[in-house]
Amino acid sequence: MESLWSALDKDKSGFVTMQEFGAFMKRGQPEKGPTWKERLQNEQDEKGRQARLEKQTTSGRFISTVEPASAEELQQLSVLLREQLEDPKMWSAVFRKAASDGSGNITFDEFSGVVRQDLKLKKSTLPDAQLQRLWRSLDVDSSGFVVMQEIGLFLETGLACD
Repeated sequence: MESLWSALDKDKSGFVTMQEFGAFMKRGQPEKGPTWKERLQNEQDEKGRQARLEKQTTSGRFISTVEPASAEELQQLSVLLREQLEDPKMWSAVFRKAASDGSGNITFDEFSGVVRQDLKLKKSTLPDAQLQRLWRSLDVDSSGFVVMQEIGLFLETGLACD
């Protein structure tokens, strides 16, 4: 009982004030965790991360077994893609909308979608095998995604990053 009184009577006056009692009672409260809004946001963020991770593992990585495009083929493909852009300087806007999570990282599926839908390149003009070789050249580390700057360098110079 003495230790309880000592814990309550911080100023050793022999009396317990309301402030001392209130401070003591607050010690027993559970720590505040995230609010429901923060928990919901964290859940949504985690679902997004999981979906992105799943997408990366199911798209693009299988292409790591494909041979990269040759330097000559890269040059030709760069010209072909630039010709499909209404304004070649606007490539970043076209590809930025493809990076669905806003990270600037683009998966093969997103890249392929831009090439097929936005740039309207049909398989007869750019066969899947050639598109995969291009991707393999851009995704040097076989991570399953490329960054916007790598695509920009390729479109502007016809070179892939090493």
